[in-house]
Amino acid sequence: MRRGGHHHLTVVGDEKLVSDGKLIVNGKPLCIGEAVKNSDAVIEMFNGGDLGGLCAAELIDGQWNPSGKLPISFPRSSAQIPCYYNTYPGWHGGKYMDVEKGSLYDFGYGLSYTDFELTCISCKKSEDKITLTVKVTNKGDIDGDEIVQVYVGSDNTGADRPVKVLKGFKRVSVKAGEALTAEIDVLIDDISFYNPENSNWELDESYTVYVGADSKNLEVAGKITF
Repeated sequence: MRRGGHHHLTVVGDEKLVSDGKLIVNGKPLCIGEAVKNSDAVIEMFNGGDLGGLCAAELIDGQWNPSGKLPISFPRSSAQIPCYYNTYPGWHGGKYMDVEKGSLYDFGYGLSYTDFELTCISCKKSEDKITLTVKVTNKGDIDGDEIVQVYVGSDNTGADRPVKVLKGFKRVSVKAGEALTAEIDVLIDDISFYNPENSNWELDESYTVYVGADSKNLEVAGKITF
């Protein structure tokens, strides 16, 4: 792990000032409800490598502002995790827990030492893509990075579709008290579905586009029709 990469670590929890925290080193989502309950914050290291300890120390010391986001969802209990067989439908990870009781920490979640506000300015469809323009405001007093995330969900309730799927994202660096705009493109081809009956990729008639900081904290950016 190269030096400088550690500011991408993910911090989860309810507080940003850590007096009694937990450091988790793992390669898959764990049931960490008890650790969260008895901690001010949890730092998710995943596989930190040889410099993982140094990275965590510098992060806790405030030398770096965390900005990582979870690439998976963390279950509340093992009862939320299904048995994965080859024939099991495609409701894995965040998609599965999105239609159940909700995960402990959702896909795309992660804290920072500052606070961001995301406001969608526009959502426009062209011939081959959807373009979102989002205003990102750093409302705190510390410079930081935010990951603007775009999710798309089909409005076809008669088909077996995921509730919403991450289709685009952009990392932006915003100085304390300032704001900037981020432009994110989603290709039309990337929201199509494979139809095994005719072996073709097809589009539904209508989609809802969301933007936010994680898969739960979203606002509707617009509706796209074909």
